[in-house]
Amino acid sequence: MKQLDLFSFALEDQIADLEQGEEMEFFRGKERLLIRKHEKYQGVCHYQGPGFQGTAFHLNEWEGLDLFVAKINKWLEESSWNGAQG
Repeated sequence: MKQLDLFSFALEDQIADLEQGEEMEFFRGKERLLIRKHEKYQGVCHYQGPGFQGTAFHLNEWEGLDLFVAKINKWLEESSWNGAQG
């Protein structure tokens, strides 16, 4: 499992470089966001955080990846995923 390294690569590069079925963790205090690249389908990741979970699609396209990274950054900075504080 990979752990986020903000200083070596951009988030986009780290997520794009995940192998099928590989996981990556993001930490904010004691809370964890887990991202797992789908074992079979390209550009699909499952994610799970405190009080939310889902599936992100089109991560093999820059628009989809940029949107997903923006949500990760929002969660890391604002304690929010979909506008709800958590």
